[in-house]
Amino acid sequence: MVVLAFSLAACSSGAKDDSSKKEDTKTSTSSSKEKVLNYYMDVVSQISDKNADFSAFQQAQSADPKPTDAELSELAKKGTVSAQAVSDMLKDEKVPDLGKSTDKFKTAISDLSAAYGQEAEALKAAKPDTAAADEALQKAADEIAKILKDNGLAGSDILTDTM
Repeated sequence: MVVLAFSLAACSSGAKDDSSKKEDTKTSTSSSKEKVLNYYMDVVSQISDKNADFSAFQQAQSADPKPTDAELSELAKKGTVSAQAVSDMLKDEKVPDLGKSTDKFKTAISDLSAAYGQEAEALKAAKPDTAAADEALQKAADEIAKILKDNGLAGSDILTDTM
């Protein structure tokens, strides 16, 4: 009878430990998810603050009717400054501790910075050809979308979110 009492007590405390561990994991996952979302939203906000002229150039590329060459050239000049400002800001970005996503975000932010730098360089040309830079930008955006999905968040497109 005494042995049974000790066995039940041991099982009972073990059950509490298991549910406690499950709750800690759930809280940790929720906290990590929230940190990732908050960081993503912060980056979106920072890019949006510097991105207006670059976005205007991007949108003008597919506008109907298309702007004149002179208008596009002026938009490209402004877009160069805007894209370079975003690139520089992202270069200096310090990624906080985001658990398992920290290193992935560091890589994605670095790639995004490089892509914006490529955009700035491409826009300096007399006839800007941003195809390669656009591809690099989309690749970095896809990396970020995957990080969000891996954290149980809706995959988002940072390029759309910052326009």
